[in-house]
This record gives sequence, C-alpha cells and structure tokens, in this order.
Amino acid sequence: MSYQSVKSPSAHDVIEAPVHLYHEKIDPEWIDPNDHVGVTGYAKAMLRASGGALRYTRLGFKDGLPEGRSVYAIKWATTYLREIRAGATVEYKFQLLDFSDKLIHYAIFMRNRDEDYVAAIGESLDVHILTATRRSAVMPPDRMELLERIWAVHKDLPMPEACATAIGVRKGGHRQSR
Repeated sequence: MSYQSVKSPSAHDVIEAPVHLYHEKIDPEWIDPNDHVGVTGYAKAMLRASGGALRYTRLGFKDGLPEGRSVYAIKWATTYLREIRAGATVEYKFQLLDFSDKLIHYAIFMRNRDEDYVAAIGESLDVHILTATRRSAVMPPDRMELLERIWAVHKDLPMPEACATAIGVRKGGHRQSR
C-alpha cells in the first residue's frame, strides 16, 4: 500500500479514531549509517503519510489542484520516540487535532506494526490557498463538511503529548523568558 491508495470516505463510511491511512515496509534508502531510519527517512515517510492524510480530507493535490486549490505547510514537527530498523513494517494513522475555515492541524502516527509501538509523531499546521493568488482562502463547503464529520469522531481523542508544544529547552536552559 502507499499514500496514493488512500481514499476520502464516502458519506456512508465510518470514520475511524484515529484514521488508519496505510502501511508499508521501510524503504532501505531510509536507513542511515547508524543502521536505523535516519532523519531524512522519517521526513520522507512523514511527508508521504501527510499526503495520505490530505487525500483523506480531500485537501491533497489530486482533489485540490484541478480546482485551483492547495494547502501549504505553515509548521511541521516530528517527534522521534523509538528507532525503527531495516525491514520493519510501519503503519500510519491520522488524527485531526483542530481546524478552521482556512487551517487544518493534524498529527500523523508512524507505528512499527511488527513490534507494536509508535516510533514517531508528525504534527502539521497547513493553510488552504488558492493557487492563482497564492493566498489563504476559505475551504469549499464539501471540505468543511468532511472535516466536521472527522472532527465529530476525533474531538474527544486526547491531544498527543508530542503535539501543540513550542520548540525549546524546557528545564535547565539559559533563556529566562520567551
């Protein structure tokens, strides 16, 4: 499977909490000299999984570009929780964290299926834009309706500890204020 196989739910489909997007074997090119998935490997994997989440919400290239719409990432962060070695099978899950008429905030969970643990969490804040103006714009009603359907199921999920935090030294650092 791949992110390209992810489909948006029909009006009758049940929305999962969180949504299983797809699974895949670790790409050998993602393995770094430490014999595990390196930072660039995680980045490539999370970028593809993000593409799957956007396909699910109908905000991805396939649905948006023909209509003159797209999304731009405003902020992206990945928290690495455990290493993944070559040959592992990973799955990706999507959780809607929040949204507005122009923004979508979501998390991607990269889980090692073989050993049953979350290896990394990607968090993204994306803005919906019109490609002609390259400016933010209100999402179309059908996308908002789909986000409302997803939110109805995801709103009670806990905020992942790795998400919605500022980057910085929390304890023992030298900066006194932010």
